Amino acid sequence: MEREIADSEAFQRLRNIKQLAMTYLVFHGAEHTRFGHSLGVMHMVTRAFESTIKNVRPEWSEAKVAYYRQILRIIALTHDLGHAPFSHAAEAVFPEGMEHEDFTRKIVLGTEYKITPELVCDIYQGKNPGSNFEFTFLKSFMDSELWQI
Repeated sequence: MEREIADSEAFQRLRNIKQLAMTYLVFHGAEHTRFGHSLGVMHMVTRAFESTIKNVRPEWSEAKVAYYRQILRIIALTHDLGHAPFSHAAEAVFPEGMEHEDFTRKIVLGTEYKITPELVCDIYQGKNPGSNFEFTFLKSFMDSELWQI
């Protein structure tokens, strides 16, 4: 599933979106892309999740841990699909009240990934957690300062 997402046109376009906007024009080596960033976030969020599971030891079945790990990896992989060229610098030209997360949601919901796109978007955006505090727990991994650049 992750490979299918990474191979999709929506994800591949992230190769051309600079993580640091136009900084690469001033600082050689600041060539980071949203593509590499998203893969790195998926890796790091997985490590953080696995470390937490190992140390906290919630009373979850192996199947539940695997399911939550997969949801979290998909959220990490898709979290920046809505970025425009030049990343955050381009958000000033978005329609009033719109941010890249809104476009990410639109892309994820409109793509034929074999996932529950509504659930992935709702967890990432902190919407409709209902009585499942575990979804709030998953979102906390995406809110980490490790990758919020």
